[in-house]
Amino acid sequence: MTSPSQHWTLPHALQWLPAPASLPEGSVYAILEGDPSQPGLFTARFRLPAGTRLAPHWHPLEERATLLSGKLRMGVGEVFDESSMTEIGTHGFLLVPPRKWHYAIFDEATEIQLTGNGPWEVIYAPAS
Repeated sequence: MTSPSQHWTLPHALQWLPAPASLPEGSVYAILEGDPSQPGLFTARFRLPAGTRLAPHWHPLEERATLLSGKLRMGVGEVFDESSMTEIGTHGFLLVPPRKWHYAIFDEATEIQLTGNGPWEVIYAPAS
């Protein structure tokens, strides 16, 4: 029987890069394992600045996110409705099924960790 290789990533060793163009300017990310742009498992951390708004969007595959710091408000649907959003704080967890419309507001600087299968994509609703 073979065992998986061991891998440690220490916080000071993370390489923060500008986030993909599908995320708002000022967002950065660091890859812990895998490659979100390729098929297969990946884990990445994203830092989104305070005031970031993500318009209604979906992902082709499940999205699993853990809030490491900060908070966000999240809503479900193809139309942005701030009155129906739920606040999720530090240590909260999100599991969004494939093709499920959702949107978010990051009221404060927030760091989230995504684990999923690539390729990871953000498909935004057409502008109305």
